[in-house]
Amino acid sequence: MAALARVFPNELGGLDLLPKFWVPKEGRWKHEKLNKERYPLWEQQGYLVFTEGEATDFNQVETDILELHESTPFRVLTADRAYATHLLTRLFNNHDMKVDGIPQGPVSLNEAMVRFESMMLDRTLRHENHAVLDWNIANATVKTTSTGLMHLVKSSSTKRIDGLAATINAIVGWLKDGGEGDDSIYDERGILFL
Repeated sequence: MAALARVFPNELGGLDLLPKFWVPKEGRWKHEKLNKERYPLWEQQGYLVFTEGEATDFNQVETDILELHESTPFRVLTADRAYATHLLTRLFNNHDMKVDGIPQGPVSLNEAMVRFESMMLDRTLRHENHAVLDWNIANATVKTTSTGLMHLVKSSSTKRIDGLAATINAIVGWLKDGGEGDDSIYDERGILFL
């Protein structure tokens, strides 16, 4: 599963979230007890996109990202540095997009995790009910280091957390881009999607 989370500030002082998911049509999920039933249903409902083949087609992911970027330009695209370097490099080199590879550890993710938790508790992080994202959130466990830093882990290989990880990465990008400034840049430029 591959996931993209676009976030933009809302009037509540939090963020609105728009996720997108891709899954290979012939992927290993077809042999997973629960996923082999839910993925085709979610695809029919528009919650995820099947890509051709047994592995996620990142050419399709790139094309879809570029279409989203054309309709509403991204300020920065953040992603897991370990798994998305090739895609980030292509988007930067071939399309001049601003990108940022994020290491997936407690030091780099803690602030975004704290902000995510705070916005969830304050009900200022909004997203329309999204079956895949809700499932990703339910699959995630927060691990805390001995110094109190937080990061995500999943309980099993068939329980995906990609949408939540993409959301945390998007919040990292939002925070690096200014987060809560004095005046909103959106008063002048429009919506930010990460």
